[in-house]
Amino acid sequence: MKKLQNSERKGDWIQTFSGQRFYPLDPRPNEIELVDIVVALSNQCRFSGHLRRHYSVLEHSVRVAHILGQPHLPTSNDYAWALLHDAAEAYLQDLPRPLKQLDEFAHYRAAEARLMAAIADRFGLIGSLPPMVDFADKAMLWWEYSALMPQLLHDWESIRTSAERYTCGHFGVYDCFQGQTPDAKTCISTWLKMLAWFRPDLAGECHTTQDFYDLQTRCKWATSSHEVSR
Repeated sequence: MKKLQNSERKGDWIQTFSGQRFYPLDPRPNEIELVDIVVALSNQCRFSGHLRRHYSVLEHSVRVAHILGQPHLPTSNDYAWALLHDAAEAYLQDLPRPLKQLDEFAHYRAAEARLMAAIADRFGLIGSLPPMVDFADKAMLWWEYSALMPQLLHDWESIRTSAERYTCGHFGVYDCFQGQTPDAKTCISTWLKMLAWFRPDLAGECHTTQDFYDLQTRCKWATSSHEVSR
């Protein structure tokens, strides 16, 4: 098959941690790498960074998966969706909710939907975002906001009430934000172990991803493409 030229791809490309040229507006499942997702999400802070500490999108995904389970027993597909529900933000960035919902950002939402479809295809996610995961995501939003924001200006009564009811069986949901901040390496390792546990078919890729990340973060200097080819 003839290799596609850059002119045949939609939009421009960004360079990823794994060294790929990735086209966010023209996503291909075979170009999506776990290491790019976990590294990018571990470096992005929720709430545009306006928090007491760095709280990454990846840590958020881990915590959403942790509280999953109300009111029905989740499946392995539910857990995988919980861990990957924000994976598109690894390539498109985490936009604040008030901005994302504006008419001016309709193209962003469309690009995010296309990218999530490619991610679902890449990792064998079944269906669309499960309601259970969507509910847990909103519940965690409240706990993050109330625990990590210096001042609480939003009421969000409906979200708060639902969050408290949803997590009533998970003692210490609020307290878990008061301890030591997990670093990126810890979040990445935890996330990969959880995905490998709930999706054994991806366990090998999770282990390979961990090894690649450890190798790259031990390197003192960046390696150029010319050095790689030698």
